[in-house]
Amino acid sequence: MRVNPAIVLLMSFLVDRCLELGLSFLCLGRVSLVHQSRMNLIYPRFTLRQFGWILVFSLSGAVIAGVYGIIHDQITFNLGPEYFMEFKFQQFFYLSKSQPEWLIVAEIGFLATWWVGFFAGWFMGRLTIPHLPIKRATKQSL
Repeated sequence: MRVNPAIVLLMSFLVDRCLELGLSFLCLGRVSLVHQSRMNLIYPRFTLRQFGWILVFSLSGAVIAGVYGIIHDQITFNLGPEYFMEFKFQQFFYLSKSQPEWLIVAEIGFLATWWVGFFAGWFMGRLTIPHLPIKRATKQSL
């Protein structure tokens, strides 16, 4: 099989740029042959310290998403409370009805969104922390 020299030059250029930027985890497949350690997405290997940082990323993502959900649902409730009265209050029937409505709406907003941020933070931490210093991983993830 004949390989085009221009493609080989382009691939080596891309690998060099990835490595210079600290983004070695982006060099997957054939391109990663230049890089010594290839990331295993199915069976990850990271230290307990790295796992702790990944968990911190996850919890931070959950808090950020939860706050977004609270703010979003407060605005939505002020614009059209019928949506909450007819649908959301029945969907989250287990929440205490003795609280003010704005607090129930805030709880609904947090409970509906925290898990998205948790998984987003987990995947961002999973992809950046094993390959970058903590400060750089945090900067690139945010």
